[in-house]
Amino acid sequence: GLARLPALDVFVGETYTVKVPETALNDAAEQQTAITSVANGTVDVGVVRAARRIELYLTGDDQRSKADAARREVLSFMEDNDVFFGGAAERSVRESTLGIAQSWNINHTDAEKRTQNWKTIEGIADIMNRYPDIPCEVLGTTTSAKAAPAPLADYFGLDRTRDVRDIMYRLSRSRAEACQAALIERGVPAERLQVRAEPLTGETKVDFVPKANSPSGAAAGLPEGLPFRLLHVRSADSGVGEALRQIGAFTAENEVIFNGAGEDGLPRAEQAWDVAHLDAHTRASNKRTLAGVAKIMSDFPSMCLEVHGETGAASIAPTALAAHFGLDRTAGVQECMDRLAEHRARACAEALVGLGLSAERLIITFR
Repeated sequence: GLARLPALDVFVGETYTVKVPETALNDAAEQQTAITSVANGTVDVGVVRAARRIELYLTGDDQRSKADAARREVLSFMEDNDVFFGGAAERSVRESTLGIAQSWNINHTDAEKRTQNWKTIEGIADIMNRYPDIPCEVLGTTTSAKAAPAPLADYFGLDRTRDVRDIMYRLSRSRAEACQAALIERGVPAERLQVRAEPLTGETKVDFVPKANSPSGAAAGLPEGLPFRLLHVRSADSGVGEALRQIGAFTAENEVIFNGAGEDGLPRAEQAWDVAHLDAHTRASNKRTLAGVAKIMSDFPSMCLEVHGETGAASIAPTALAAHFGLDRTAGVQECMDRLAEHRARACAEALVGLGLSAERLIITFR
């Protein structure tokens, strides 16, 4: 027979499972069907048995299930494979052509480890290329330490004790970026790879984490002054319009303001992406803004949120910022500003997680 349903959460061209629950008059049944058209706000779906109620949910393009499958494959593969990097204090690293930079070079000085590294990269690339709709986070981490290796601290021009977190962040991110570049070389599109670094977590490694959501290429540009964008979640998006309205209205009157990277008197470069602004009034305003965004998102638990960082055009980077990232103020200005935008977006995301939002619901973008 036919079941005539309201065309809410239904997308033409997608495949769905129509489930008929067991009732007093019918046995339970289910059937795959493709939606070819919608007319007058309703859709006719063929079913084997009539029923008093039908649950309709998307299965044909279920990113979450695909991401789960990809994660399982990656975890299984990584049980017997790894990416090895030379230690910054190792003699082979210090005496290599690259010097300290060898400690994040995927081409290890040891031939056996170099071969293993590329075997690992090729295995991850093969998995990700079999899931072409799924993005992958490349996560670099380092062991806990009270002081960074002296050669590494000297390389970055930082204090090995006071700046240990910053030094280890740079190391973990550089290693993740090396793996990202290698995956791109092996055919994984750059837009599907997101780099993240978490220093001092207790283990030195690079992980590969397939994700269920990706902002790449799928959404239009953000309205000016709106740093948060709700992403479309097909299986449960009936409230997306209201969520967007609330986010738009709230952020039209509220914003997160950071200290300028070139401001005089900043105690450290990191202050340029710290939501705790040096000005007490602005700091309190930032806190209210983030709390307001978190409250709206808590009212729409099925929605994901894009947190977008962006900086203005610049021909030269602030001196302290360039020094912090170890880049040339002029030649490296774009990378400096990109990293600043990313750090600011991540700072907002971390604050939102601290306010109770799940990190899985937050997607960080920047430019």
